[in-house]
Amino acid sequence: MTTATASTTTKTSKKTANVDIPEEQPSWLRSWDPDQRWLHPYIAGSWLWSVSWVPEISHLSPWWMTAAGAGSTLIARWAATRRAPADVFGISHTNQIRSLATACGAAATGWLTWAGLTSPLNPPVVGSLLLGTLLGGGLYAGWRSAGPGRQRATTTAQAVAEEVELRSEWSHILTSAGIKGMVVIDRANNRAGYTLTLENRGDGTVTVDQITSAVKPIAAAASRALAHTGAVIGPRGIRAEETEWAHRILLHVTTLDVLKASIPYEPRTRPASIADRIDIGLYDVGDPVELVLAQTHAKIVGASRKGKSVLLTTIMGRLLECEDVLLWVGGTQKLIPLVYSWLLPWITGATRRPILDYVAGEDIRHVLMMLADMYTAAKERASLLTTETKLIASHRLPAIVGLIDEASGVLTRPETIEVDGKQKTASELVCDICQIGGAVNVTLLLATQFGLYDSFGTFGSEIHRNLQLRIALQTLSDSDGRNTLIGMDSIDTTKLKNKSMLIQPDIDDPRALPAKAYHLEGATLVEPRSRACTPHVAYLDSFTRDRLRFYAGRWSAERQTTLITAIKGERLPVPDLAAAARACEGDSTTTINDRFNEIIEMEGIDTVNTDQTPTPADDDAPKFGDSSKPIGAGIEEFEANMKRINEQMGAVWRIAQPLLGVAEALSMPNAPKGDTFVPTGQLAIVTDRVAADAPDAEVAAAAVALGRDLNRQCPALKSVQVSRDGKQVRGYTVDRLWDAIHWVAYGKPMPDADE
Repeated sequence: MTTATASTTTKTSKKTANVDIPEEQPSWLRSWDPDQRWLHPYIAGSWLWSVSWVPEISHLSPWWMTAAGAGSTLIARWAATRRAPADVFGISHTNQIRSLATACGAAATGWLTWAGLTSPLNPPVVGSLLLGTLLGGGLYAGWRSAGPGRQRATTTAQAVAEEVELRSEWSHILTSAGIKGMVVIDRANNRAGYTLTLENRGDGTVTVDQITSAVKPIAAAASRALAHTGAVIGPRGIRAEETEWAHRILLHVTTLDVLKASIPYEPRTRPASIADRIDIGLYDVGDPVELVLAQTHAKIVGASRKGKSVLLTTIMGRLLECEDVLLWVGGTQKLIPLVYSWLLPWITGATRRPILDYVAGEDIRHVLMMLADMYTAAKERASLLTTETKLIASHRLPAIVGLIDEASGVLTRPETIEVDGKQKTASELVCDICQIGGAVNVTLLLATQFGLYDSFGTFGSEIHRNLQLRIALQTLSDSDGRNTLIGMDSIDTTKLKNKSMLIQPDIDDPRALPAKAYHLEGATLVEPRSRACTPHVAYLDSFTRDRLRFYAGRWSAERQTTLITAIKGERLPVPDLAAAARACEGDSTTTINDRFNEIIEMEGIDTVNTDQTPTPADDDAPKFGDSSKPIGAGIEEFEANMKRINEQMGAVWRIAQPLLGVAEALSMPNAPKGDTFVPTGQLAIVTDRVAADAPDAEVAAAAVALGRDLNRQCPALKSVQVSRDGKQVRGYTVDRLWDAIHWVAYGKPMPDADE
């Protein structure tokens, strides 16, 4: 039975290797996708002919069909009205479909009675049915075709009518609130309501300050006038904003408070750059708050428990998602709650390095050391400026962002530290950093509960002049808000609710926009972000690191007593702080080669064991060290390509493990460069595929596995090479590895070494 079935062929298929292959259909048939709605009249005609047999089969009087048809006509008229409501399609279109349903119903009723009195098979009866179906189908097709256009026209007309009515209502609202001569010329909807563009007419003397001072009367008048529309306008639901045209003013109308509920933090799916606009929350109109944090000093003021900690954690999260930023955190008060969740993966051993590069406090001496290092970093990097006026942050020369929490408690302290041959307080150091740091990507975020100038110490006035980004949450007094937000004397930050804030992105543009930060708080949310971001965090460049006085010892037990006490209080083992310093490459005496050579005695050669089966080496494999056959594109070219790829499409982040781990290892300070030969076993150690103190057999096995994985990712990357003396060695030159990263970033196959 099976054999007979298998050997059977049909007209619609060909038999090839016991597989049925359907014959290819014509192109017009494959692309034909008819609209089933055009079959509705013909389906109705078929049902009508089927119903006409009822009197003959059941021996009922044909006149019963007249009553049934009349009832069906009424039902069809009702259904047509439901399917084409006048408020959607217009009254004309609705009347047409009603008339069509009535006419077709009456014709069908007469035809059913005629068919019952004669016979459904009578040729004139059948012919009239076909003719009626064609005529009715044509009218039905015309109605369906005209429907979308009439619906759009009706919707447009309704929108225009509503717009005219709304503009008229707002003219009356503004007039009743004492604002005369303003007309609404445009409306733009948003997630929180809509924004009206007002234009001066009449004498044209209304200013944005006048409207700002009248926002409460405007809100009261609008709430009363628009209540019939269902709009809910609260006492702070109106906000005025100036435009580039002096005679035009924006009026933001909030009917839905998007700042009332928490806004979830959405992690980035790939590393970003501090040069990008970084979103930290939503404005009251529902648009994302996108700030420029590169080369920008910032001030954040807010009372205790009013959302400042959540905002700081959110900003830290966005900065730590960048591959070209190092975050230094210091403070003499409340430091541990701010940093502990970020350090938890390192404390528990989930990561080999802390994600925060520098933590200083709560001893004022240690905070002064961090500020002194920031000042030194800014001063030394300034010497790199030649024809350029600003340095561009990169993974090799990362930006340093210093976050000082409860800054007033630091900057008002009298303690000093020697810098440049003189004793300087924290206030003077911060002033110096603010003056020179922006151009070289050494910036400060100063968070405090107080906005007064003297809360930043003796240099408070000079510091404030260089804080371009200002953010005010709910404050203890309205003077804290006025001294924070430039040109916003009418703002009362004590009235802010729901942990919302006012953001002034640039003090040169005196405006303050209501917003709320994303919710990122507590170990449950922060710890996973820390684990995810740690692998791509940058290392401090050797140029800067070698010139800092206190950086190398920042993770010493003597300077981390507050953190150690907190860890012990949680009954967790204290991590190896010396290892943390090495993992962060903090000690200038520790290089990547030192870590390689912990188990590798022969520098530059990793001979393949005879009991392993090596990947066959090509006869034409390059002889390492032979200058006549240069290998790879070089680190400088890779950096230029990586920058261009990132700018164009971010393609470099298509690089996955294990090649991404290799790129990270080779980006460390003092990593081998150029045509230096790196054994695969050494790569396995620094990419954490095997422990540094593992037995030789485990290291060899990890080397074989890593070579195999790299070859799968980049087939031209051969794990077994031929040394100058003819030996087979397992490893790569640094240039060859960078070359592989370069080609994988472009998504193209890498040429063989001899091409």
